[in-house]
Amino acid sequence: MVVKLRAPATRIATGMAVQRFMWEQGYPCPRPLAGPDSLDGLCVTAEAYVGGGDRLKPGPKLARLSATELHRFLGVASGYKGPLDLGDPVPWVSWEREGPNLWPPPDDLDLNLNDYDDSLLDELGARTRQRLARDAGERLMGHADWWNPNLHWLDEQLHCVFDWDSLACLSEAALAGSASTIFADVWPEVTTMAESEAFLMEYERARGRSWSRDELEVCWAAGLWQMAFNAKKQRHQGNTKTLEHLQAFGSDRLRRSGA
Repeated sequence: MVVKLRAPATRIATGMAVQRFMWEQGYPCPRPLAGPDSLDGLCVTAEAYVGGGDRLKPGPKLARLSATELHRFLGVASGYKGPLDLGDPVPWVSWEREGPNLWPPPDDLDLNLNDYDDSLLDELGARTRQRLARDAGERLMGHADWWNPNLHWLDEQLHCVFDWDSLACLSEAALAGSASTIFADVWPEVTTMAESEAFLMEYERARGRSWSRDELEVCWAAGLWQMAFNAKKQRHQGNTKTLEHLQAFGSDRLRRSGA
């Protein structure tokens, strides 16, 4: 089994409950075994160890499979009827967080991103946040960290989904848009424009109906906000790949977002 220790958070109990529900429905995820409980001021949980499986290389196959599986995830998760107390959203999809600051505290750095001036990233973040404030789509519970390392595959079948602390209640378009900018990430490289387009087209095909104009703008706005947040954070980690992508393609992504 796998034992996890982390700082206490409201979302851990909800995440465990949702994970248990999904496992009971036959969804490919680790079986929760125990917790959450308290141990020396930390939150401790245990789940079954799931070995095997591989990450898929970026390409059309990954876009099709990843988008289709995200749609399936939302369909199965819609059957969960328990409490949904997730507390504050995870930082990288935290554009709805209340407060005067544009950027939330990063999850893995002890600093305030708002103390550092990055004119391009701050403008992209501010404009997409304004656009996302007009997102009227129904809020669904979904996985907000739908990127390559969290999905393992066997012969093109989804083998296991990890990281159940990263649930979020957002619109379908926002969840798909967020995923479209990280699903093909292979550190330190980032998901390309073409890969984002392919993911959104494959998701549209999986759900069986076209994105509306408003939904498609939300898709691109959510993805761009997340990329700007990641770039803002990564500059302090010595990685400028996302920033370089936005310098080249940020205006195109912004145009598609309607922001």
